[in-house]
Amino acid sequence: MIKAEKVKISQLALILLIVIPGGKYLSLPSYMYSISGRDSWLSFLLLFVLDFVCFLFTLWAINLNRRGLSLNEILTRTLSPVGAKIIFAVFTVFCLLRVTVLLLGCVDLFSSTFVINTNWLAYIIPIALLVAVSLVQGVRNVARLTEMLFVFVMLALLSIIFLSLRSADFSNLRPFLDEGFKPVLEGSLDGSFWFADSVFLLFFLEKVEAPKKKDNVLLCVMLLIGILVTMALVVLYVALFGNASGINGIAITKVSQFNISNNSYGRLDWLSISIWMCSIFIKIIVLSFCAYSAIVWTVGYKKEKFNWWVFLSMVVPVIALPLFFEMETFIFNQVSKGFVKYILIVVQYVLPICLPFLTKAACAKDGREKKTSGAGRVKGEAV
Repeated sequence: MIKAEKVKISQLALILLIVIPGGKYLSLPSYMYSISGRDSWLSFLLLFVLDFVCFLFTLWAINLNRRGLSLNEILTRTLSPVGAKIIFAVFTVFCLLRVTVLLLGCVDLFSSTFVINTNWLAYIIPIALLVAVSLVQGVRNVARLTEMLFVFVMLALLSIIFLSLRSADFSNLRPFLDEGFKPVLEGSLDGSFWFADSVFLLFFLEKVEAPKKKDNVLLCVMLLIGILVTMALVVLYVALFGNASGINGIAITKVSQFNISNNSYGRLDWLSISIWMCSIFIKIIVLSFCAYSAIVWTVGYKKEKFNWWVFLSMVVPVIALPLFFEMETFIFNQVSKGFVKYILIVVQYVLPICLPFLTKAACAKDGREKKTSGAGRVKGEAV
């Protein structure tokens, strides 16, 4: 396993703020518009409401976890070792698919922003090494990296939004719900794969102290800020492009084209996008940590030393599959629109909602076991 380091709640809050908008400005707005039309922003909003509800249940579980149990210990004690391994296998698939779609989106982003035809292997191998170094160093270093970068990432995002506002035509958002609520619900269902970002908190259960009231408030505020910033760009995207929103590809590059670009200021979009991409790399590292932990718990590897075989088992498929298959098409058609999303919903939404009850039961069981063990030792010493 990775180093058993404690992470501050404030650091987790910043990671949460970074990962929510990270990756959602690639092809997702265009994809959602193709399903829900001009009301696609409502599909985003519905999913964020669901995300917030799941986050509150996760936060409740963190507060209940007074014994510092890991997700593996909680699930093993309540769902049995076999049930826990099944859950972690699904988690592994979910995290690696999310990493894959982020990496593929970044390749498209490079091509559309910097006019570079990116070689997949030359692009992915340095990122894999970055992830490996980050995991070897421990999650605390990822948290510190987020502390250093979050101000620049948020400023880059806000600059893209505010510098594009002058060109927006918000009449493109009307009329609301002209085709009814069904397309909005369909968009929410088919777009659910890209959400539930707070699920990474489940893998930090044993790495945080019991939060205080101010810590709970901080986490909620950071989540809401991340949602607000994401919604702002989604609404702006539709306001800028109207009916063309469904065919425009990478949203962040299209919106940033409306930024100030003249002799006085120079071109700003490439700089803002370059800084914003740090959020994607942080999100890739966080999801990779979750996938690594899930694999370790699935196979039962208990040592804290970093296991390169586990790392290779998750990196090789991510590198190799896009070389032979159209993974982006597969993810959009078979995962997002297909049956796979219903399997992933179990770990995205069902598990976080059930987690407080599982945590309470696991902590109670852990307390009984330790009490029984302590009583047994005392009896043995007396004899």
